[in-house]
Amino acid sequence: MQNSYILINKNDEVLSFYYGEERSIYCKKIGTDNYTISNKVIQNVTEYFTVDIGPNKEIYIICQNYNGDVSLCKLEEDGFKQKILFKNKSEMPESILFYPIFFKGNMSLIYNNSSLNNNFLSIRTLVGGKNWSDVENIDTFSILPNNILNMYKINQDNIVIAYQKKAKDIQIGYKEIINGSISNFVTIHKTGYQIVDYSFISFKNVIHYVYIIKSLFSSQVIYRKKDENGISSPIILFEGQKIKSCNINLLNNSLYCSFIVNSTLYYCQSDDFGRAFSSISKYR
Repeated sequence: MQNSYILINKNDEVLSFYYGEERSIYCKKIGTDNYTISNKVIQNVTEYFTVDIGPNKEIYIICQNYNGDVSLCKLEEDGFKQKILFKNKSEMPESILFYPIFFKGNMSLIYNNSSLNNNFLSIRTLVGGKNWSDVENIDTFSILPNNILNMYKINQDNIVIAYQKKAKDIQIGYKEIINGSISNFVTIHKTGYQIVDYSFISFKNVIHYVYIIKSLFSSQVIYRKKDENGISSPIILFEGQKIKSCNINLLNNSLYCSFIVNSTLYYCQSDDFGRAFSSISKYR
């Protein structure tokens, strides 16, 4: 599960938010001479939190306390100001991730919502800053061991929500929210085996995925993308045992796919945006 975030604020400072000691969320900033300054932002909360930037580059944190109450924290001039969005009404607090969306002056929240038999991807909207709309369930999904759901904000009007869909076959894919409209589910991969982990990134109207599939005898790290030509054929980047997490990112116009085998980090790169990849290298 993601519990760290790196972003650039309106002063072009690089900030890192992470969960650490004393059940607290910390903010680390690189100061002068590359000296890092770390401050405790919020304490007595769970590791389930999200960080996002609003339309005017304001920073929001949404987190839960151990009673299950959900709080919204906004960075002001004198620090983070915290207010409760929802009080927990159930006996057992749930592990929920909330992702904010800002559209036409309103804030909506995408989050996971559980019942006795299903996990729902749900949305609620704070209309006019006063009242919350009723809950709307977008889809049903399955929770991976280290991954509930992920949201990637291309811009304020184009958002990708990735998750594992609940169906007869195991499917990973995504929905897009464009100008407030929610698309149908796009399946990136369908399998009868276990999906261990996945990671994705979107840029220049292309969505790039890397994911791990575990079969009876081995595991595979696979790359695939969705562009104007549709979904590409899968490329097997690596096959072996005990592959437990993966990540894809963009650096200097090159794609990097990394994954962990046992406790060792490996990676490969593509300089042509996913057409071909280099051989596997051990991170040193």
